[in-house]
Amino acid sequence: MPPLKHNKVLSSLESKGFAVEHRNHIWLTLYVDGRRSPIRTCVSHSSREIGSPLQSKMSRQLGISIGELRDLVECPLSGSEYVSRLRQRGAI
Repeated sequence: MPPLKHNKVLSSLESKGFAVEHRNHIWLTLYVDGRRSPIRTCVSHSSREIGSPLQSKMSRQLGISIGELRDLVECPLSGSEYVSRLRQRGAI
């Protein structure tokens, strides 16, 4: 699986309802209807690309498959459709 660009992941998730918090890593927390959800993930400050092992871990943390993660980042999957899938799966 090809790597994802670090900046693309951050900007895409932020545009789809994730809040970004800079600490020892960059934490992304999903907010739904103005409320914080239990869905969150993180990426390193130093990474420029996100490879397959980290994509796999992020997809589990976000409650979706790796393919859905790539769709979420590359924009075929909208933020509202993502939240709808999480609700159907009982993740939020």
